[in-house]
Amino acid sequence: MGSRKHARVGIDCPLSFATEEPSGRGATEEKGTTCNLSWNGCAILSGTRVEKGSYLKLKIALPGHDSELDIDLAKVRWASPHRFGVEFLVLNPQEQARLRGFVTSRHDNERVASLAKATLTLSPSLDVESSVRQPGSGTKPGGSSCYSSVTKTAKDS
Repeated sequence: MGSRKHARVGIDCPLSFATEEPSGRGATEEKGTTCNLSWNGCAILSGTRVEKGSYLKLKIALPGHDSELDIDLAKVRWASPHRFGVEFLVLNPQEQARLRGFVTSRHDNERVASLAKATLTLSPSLDVESSVRQPGSGTKPGGSSCYSSVTKTAKDS
């Protein structure tokens, strides 16, 4: 398995996506949630089934941002019954800069959280509960999150 080109962060963000009808006459707007996000794509959880190879327009609600991130064109690269992955093909330079800044910041925060978790694991005398789940997390249909939270408690031995 090869390594990824860009950093990927696990985060649940509400989104809407529009698909063009085969006739090209109209678009249907559907809802979903990101499970992860990178500079060039994301995985999406949705009750709407999409086909591999479909083209979508996305609007992603990023936590801490006043306006949605507009992805003008994305291609569905893989699909399963309730999840699919898209590659971002077209977004304007301002949106690309917002996306890169957001992902980079979250990726850095995940690395810090990972280091803190490792430090807590090495210090068993602490009675601390820490969660490495990112703020702004949502839930998928059925009530469970896209990725389960990781909670660890260290107790005195």
